[in-house]
Amino acid sequence: GWGGREGGGGGGSRPRGAPRGGSMTLRPQWEWRFEGVAGPLDRPASPVFGNRYDAEQWLGEHWRALAAQGVATASLQHEETPAGPPVVLPHQ
Repeated sequence: GWGGREGGGGGGSRPRGAPRGGSMTLRPQWEWRFEGVAGPLDRPASPVFGNRYDAEQWLGEHWRALAAQGVATASLQHEETPAGPPVVLPHQ
């Protein structure tokens, strides 16, 4: 047989746009996806954060303005993958 095992312990393709051979320099990407009552929203758009703490701190500071723009829930995404349950924004 051919041995069928691939070396490198992290199965999966490189993220789009990642520089070759420099995965340590690739910054993690965290961003919020916003949904209104009727479904996903294109606006407002979330900044992209380098870590989860910054992303959650930003939401804590801006949720009132987001709710005023029609955002009902905010879902944290890490590299396009949901990172926990959606956060429901209270409406005044």
